[in-house]
Amino acid sequence: MSHILSVRAKAGRLQATAGGGKSGYNTQLVLRVGGVEQVTTSISGTNPSWGQEFFFEVHSPIEELDVTLQSKGWFSKDTLGGCTVLLYDVPFKEERSDGCWFELTQDTPHGEVRTGHQVLLHLRFDSDPGVTPRDAARHWKLEYQRGGGLGKVVFSDSEDSGGGEEEEDDDDDDEEEEEEE
Repeated sequence: MSHILSVRAKAGRLQATAGGGKSGYNTQLVLRVGGVEQVTTSISGTNPSWGQEFFFEVHSPIEELDVTLQSKGWFSKDTLGGCTVLLYDVPFKEERSDGCWFELTQDTPHGEVRTGHQVLLHLRFDSDPGVTPRDAARHWKLEYQRGGGLGKVVFSDSEDSGGGEEEEDDDDDDEEEEEEE
């Protein structure tokens, strides 16, 4: 079963460039899930407001959303930073929220460093018609548990192995009630 991921690229908070001031950036977001890539329009300034929504078909809870912030010039595109969002953590929701700010990092020869840039994204999975968000989330958890090489994942609403013992205790209580009558 696949699910539809809704990604609303809302806004950005960018660090001013050393010499460019507020107009030093002409930025766009590149969003990737699997082999599918979608790009926002380019917006100038240190507080871009994209306000664009994109949809991705997701087949597995172990897929990721890669977000890359690019500064677009006449002949080149420079990467300003990026982040990776684990799709397993994205909720199934019917209502909309304000979204979440994601801190962007950049790989350097000395390791990964924070760029000071942030992007505001609203992420949610839309469940199929007739499927409640709770049922869709439960299915997603089961798919995640079946994912290869991930180890065992334990969820608070999953059944434990002690269920049979509780049933025996309940039967004993029923026998005691019958004896009292």
